[in-house]
Amino acid sequence: MQFADRFASVTVRLAGAINVAGDFTVGAGGLLGTDLTLAANRQLGVGGTTTIDAFRILTLAGGALTTGVLDTSPGGAFVWTGGNFTLTGAGPHTFATLAIPASATLATVAATTINGPLSGQPSSAITPAGDLTIGDTSSFAGFNFDGSLTVG
Repeated sequence: MQFADRFASVTVRLAGAINVAGDFTVGAGGLLGTDLTLAANRQLGVGGTTTIDAFRILTLAGGALTTGVLDTSPGGAFVWTGGNFTLTGAGPHTFATLAIPASATLATVAATTINGPLSGQPSSAITPAGDLTIGDTSSFAGFNFDGSLTVG
């Protein structure tokens, strides 16, 4: 995290877990800065909605992210290169694309809907704790697949 004014700046390297009871923003005025990387030694838990502002990036790079809803609609980016991602809200969660990296896990805590392409690399996992709907069930082209879906 970096704090700056017109005279100096200070960079603080955080490790450990931070839990936010309400909503959380990655961007201008955000609690942890304008861009955020969750490395292997970092965990972020958000009880409400995590919003990524336009032109800002939230990178999950080996750490853990738990959030009710992940909102990239303002034009922000979610980059997932490793670690565990848990959605606790029902959604629908809309992604331009959501690719689960190798050895990473997408978990859901409740019945969840994910709109948008979803893919997984070898040894990745999806662990829903309730019903999981992938695609837009109201659209004629709401679900399309290429490859295999293994259940069980």
